[in-house]
Amino acid sequence: MRNIPINEAESIFEPFWDSGESYPDHQKYSVLSGYDITISPMAIATVLPTWCSVDIAVQRNGNSLQPAVVLERACQLDAAGYDVIRLFAAIPPSMRVVLICSTEKQGSRVALDQWGGGETREYDGPLEGERITRLRLEVYSLSSEPATLSLLWLGLSNRCRQLEMEQRPSPYTAEWEGCFADTYELKPAIGIYFHDGELEELRSKLRHSPFDRMMEKLRRQARQDLSIVPEAQIGEYLPRNSRRWERDRDMKKHKLDEAMERLAYVGLIDGNEEMLRMACRMALSAAHHTHWCESVMGAFPGVTWHHRSFAEEAASRACSLVLDWAGGLLTWHGRHIILDAIITKGLPRIEADFKTVEYIRRMNQGIVFSGGRMITLLALCSEYPRYSLWLNEAERDLHEMVSAYIQADGGTLEGPGYWNYTMANVLPVMSVLARSRGQSLAQYVPDCIRRSEEYALAMLSAAGDERLTVAVGDGHARPYDAIVVACYAMLSDKPEWKRLYSRIIREEGGSPASKELLMLADLPSGLSGEGHILEPGLRQLPVTGQTSLVADVDGIGRIKLHACSGPTFFAHYHEDKGSLVLEAAGEALLVERGMCDYSHPYGKAISKADVHNLLFPESEGSMHVQPKHAAGGRVAHASLEEDGVFLYTTELAGAWEEGLYKRNYRRIFAPSPCLYLVHDEVEYGGELASSFRLNTRGSIVQTASGFMIQGKAAWLSVACVNWQPEQVWHGAYGYDEHMHPVSQLRLYTGRSRSHSLVTAIEVLPPGDNGNLCRIVEAAAGSKPLLHRGKAVEIIPCTAGLRVRYGGRGYTAHNEHWTKEDTTC
Repeated sequence: MRNIPINEAESIFEPFWDSGESYPDHQKYSVLSGYDITISPMAIATVLPTWCSVDIAVQRNGNSLQPAVVLERACQLDAAGYDVIRLFAAIPPSMRVVLICSTEKQGSRVALDQWGGGETREYDGPLEGERITRLRLEVYSLSSEPATLSLLWLGLSNRCRQLEMEQRPSPYTAEWEGCFADTYELKPAIGIYFHDGELEELRSKLRHSPFDRMMEKLRRQARQDLSIVPEAQIGEYLPRNSRRWERDRDMKKHKLDEAMERLAYVGLIDGNEEMLRMACRMALSAAHHTHWCESVMGAFPGVTWHHRSFAEEAASRACSLVLDWAGGLLTWHGRHIILDAIITKGLPRIEADFKTVEYIRRMNQGIVFSGGRMITLLALCSEYPRYSLWLNEAERDLHEMVSAYIQADGGTLEGPGYWNYTMANVLPVMSVLARSRGQSLAQYVPDCIRRSEEYALAMLSAAGDERLTVAVGDGHARPYDAIVVACYAMLSDKPEWKRLYSRIIREEGGSPASKELLMLADLPSGLSGEGHILEPGLRQLPVTGQTSLVADVDGIGRIKLHACSGPTFFAHYHEDKGSLVLEAAGEALLVERGMCDYSHPYGKAISKADVHNLLFPESEGSMHVQPKHAAGGRVAHASLEEDGVFLYTTELAGAWEEGLYKRNYRRIFAPSPCLYLVHDEVEYGGELASSFRLNTRGSIVQTASGFMIQGKAAWLSVACVNWQPEQVWHGAYGYDEHMHPVSQLRLYTGRSRSHSLVTAIEVLPPGDNGNLCRIVEAAAGSKPLLHRGKAVEIIPCTAGLRVRYGGRGYTAHNEHWTKEDTTC
């Protein structure tokens, strides 16, 4: 343990963020090795280093008066000159942290006793003495729900010196002597997105609907950006306004990269010299920051962790575009201050990531960083042609990574949110590269980009106006970016993209209108398309394991079932293998919760298996998980038969920790979009109970036959067909990505080595009691259910599932479904 000054007033002595595995497959030293860790025998908890923090996860505390977890160590830490001890952490509101600090002067005293504030922030306490001899961190949890605390660092401060440092004014002013030219032309200096000869054509496009509305929105934002004084915030680190890593004081600063790019573009289009000058001032201010990473965590000596080149990529891109669109206002001196910063502060980190970090080539990061990398290298090539060798290498890297990222079925293992983020970065830069090669986007893009449209359409939600995605995986229920939809509307013959693009550009605010939608002159201005966006039918992605079934039903409207399976991903993933999403009448009834901001401690809990719609293995001593390095699930069968019956099987044993299951199949038999028989057949390595879990934003009401989930526009009736729960629980359990409460229904089995459970879910109009009571009677040998005029019977069998419907027998055994016209 070393007390390392980070400036004249502050130090960090425990870089917890460096304890995790930020370089997979390499041995990593963890500062946790210096601590004695005690977990209360009444608690279920873990203390684990992750890639960017030390996480203390408490699944159950048992006694809120006793700490669930204690971290303690002896030390001899020089604290001379400091009077504040500081913890930088993300602590849930349901958790309390007590930091006991022993010094030679004050002995053992409580330095911090704080309830969590939610997002990542600083927690300060008084310190007396010149040497810290012992630290004890106690974590209490008062919630019955799982919660996770993320430790990032411990440090010290001298309160007076810190206040003096923070109040010291910047020496830089708006004049930037020697940087602005006396005479200049307002035109593109490089031509990355468009050349001078294309400027009038682009201006004409922006005067017409719908781009005029989008442009006006951008103008309003740019006018607000003029109030920023960028020179006043020049300092050590370039702010990104990310609560995940940045200090409290830096969150008050403005994010310069987005503002300067916006000002430069609007200023050039409108011939607004004030905006162009402000864009230059912001680029010069960015160039004068010591580092282009967003916090001390990216530049702390003696650690190997770095948040990769997110900040450096964004700053390099923005400064390069300022040089293109507003660089005519600058002298050689001014331009080269910015170029030098790009070359020394931005590009080295970007290139280092591509040369040394293999995993970014198998996920979104390498593709996303390629956007800034390409724009930067195109700008540098105009000034220094020898950078063309790097540009060619970067282009090869981009195509290699896109091909690796998009699976054989067109999907991605990161979820639709990251697919959207990735495509919003790669499609514009491919448009730029196509222009530089004298090609259209359609001529340039690789086949895998076109293939990926099937995944994107399968992941669209049927809730709301059908512009949102299903919040599967590590992503949000948000619209696809307008630039993504616009590009696919040009690349694809599928009518869904035309309808989606038409819907987006009709909206005043629209999907987040990326600036690229306004920069590329060849994008369509409008496409016809009314009614539902999605075509009814089955979309099955066998590699990524996503299955989407969409149908229209009289009296209810559109119904979508989405079943999750597929491989587990090493980075952005949720423990959702086996989970179901059910939407009806424009409303999500069985929900995926999405993903809250990464700076929020609930971001860890929202990804866990216990908050998904699956059969959950129950245990007294631990909380079972689907580990990120597990094989994951596999869709063994998914078909929509000619008579409208949907048959589905996913094999899930490999999604959970090794040895938990000998067999695990989830099957679905759906004679129509309104009725789903969910069959969970599992065999454990020992005796365990299970809970059938459903999550909803609606109300859960118990009925004579089971339970009713009541939404606004549709209801779900839930009934156990061939089993009786030993215990039932329903109520509020956690939150969604907007921190709105979500309710959960749990139907518990008894302990056994195996379970074969058929649970029925029926979609109903509000107020309809449904027919599920007759399914329960049918299982007991009474009168069978008549569904759509046909009898549905579950036939008892020792393994698998047998159903008779409409005179045809359907049998599921292991992975396979068979059907015959005779009785089973």
